[in-house]
Amino acid sequence: MKEFRFFFAILFVMLFALCFAYYSRLMPLILVSAIFVCLMSLILSMFSRMFFTIEVQNGPTQVRRKDSVILKIRVKNNFIIPLTPVRIYIKVLEKNKCVAQKRMLITGLSPFREVTLNIQNDVSFRGAYQVGFEKAEFFDLLKLFRFTVKADADTMWNVLSFPRELGIDGRFLLDENEEDPDVSHTKPYGFNKDVFAYLREYRAGEPLRHIHWKLSARLDNLVVKQMEANHDHSSLVFCDFTKFEADSPPTELYMDASDAIIETAIALARGILSVSGGGGNSAVLFWQDKRSTVNDSEIIEVADARGYGELVRALSTVPSEPYGGAFVTLLQEFGDEIRLERAVYLITAQVTEELVAKLREDGLLYRTNVTLIVVGVSEHFVSDNDLRQTHKALLAYLTSETKINVFEDVLGEDCHE
Repeated sequence: MKEFRFFFAILFVMLFALCFAYYSRLMPLILVSAIFVCLMSLILSMFSRMFFTIEVQNGPTQVRRKDSVILKIRVKNNFIIPLTPVRIYIKVLEKNKCVAQKRMLITGLSPFREVTLNIQNDVSFRGAYQVGFEKAEFFDLLKLFRFTVKADADTMWNVLSFPRELGIDGRFLLDENEEDPDVSHTKPYGFNKDVFAYLREYRAGEPLRHIHWKLSARLDNLVVKQMEANHDHSSLVFCDFTKFEADSPPTELYMDASDAIIETAIALARGILSVSGGGGNSAVLFWQDKRSTVNDSEIIEVADARGYGELVRALSTVPSEPYGGAFVTLLQEFGDEIRLERAVYLITAQVTEELVAKLREDGLLYRTNVTLIVVGVSEHFVSDNDLRQTHKALLAYLTSETKINVFEDVLGEDCHE
């Protein structure tokens, strides 16, 4: 320690000066004694270093988000010299932190004693982390010399955090079909182009792209070209991993929102599979990912346990940084897949005017088999009061003036601690 080293440095200078200032045999003896005491303290501490041991017991390598895992560090002093203080440097996961934090613990060891430190790690978010013991330091009796014990390469603890697999209330699972009852089911799965099937009357709120304009003008009534491809009744789940509008929240807030979206999507997929009971229906999930090589979009169809496992692995590795594009771009890209016979789920952390306009344009506001799930309240993520009020106003409008189902915090408060 600096203050002790400074004290002994001043002492040696004074003793050395006194050896020449006073013609006494006692002064050199005092100087030699002081040097001898320092050397003995160094030698004894070197022996203490030889008998100083640290044992690290790591926890599981794979955990679920929101789990708490314990790192155990056992420090032993197997020599006759007390060690005070002993500094333990660690990397630990703290609650609501997405990066491992460096911390220092201080303890003391009597001769032939040991201390066990139980260090709690709170895994708040998904992702891969490296935590554990880094090094330990102790000093000699006079606090002049510092000794360091560094961690081996294999003592660091690599933790992989997965999203939780939580249950979801069955009332959120839609099984409504808004197509004509006589539509024939062809092409069980896949993303093929539309094939013309028959003509029918236009319904209010539907998109205009399939209107047969020439025949409508002749009959003086709007007629729609109904397509037959992809009548598989698969539920479509769109996940919003884009950045928050006009604000830059801390990474932890975005991670909390995206983790809640992921866990809601996983719960929906599992619930849809359980409802179908092997009847051929499936859940098709869409999201935007800058790592994707095709249009920055990811698509996974979940029809069995294998597809479900693939979905969990894929969503677990979604980047912690928000996607830079717009959520409505994803809806536009796969607009042809949004058919009347398919239930549609939109999972997001924010409701924007752009999103509502897109739902109105595609006719989704007038369908009862469309669900909007908002995983958090806007004030958690944006500081601008106008944005918060816009979020609340749009939610109120969607709830009272449209046919779609609007839910908030589907998985409960436990998802947003």
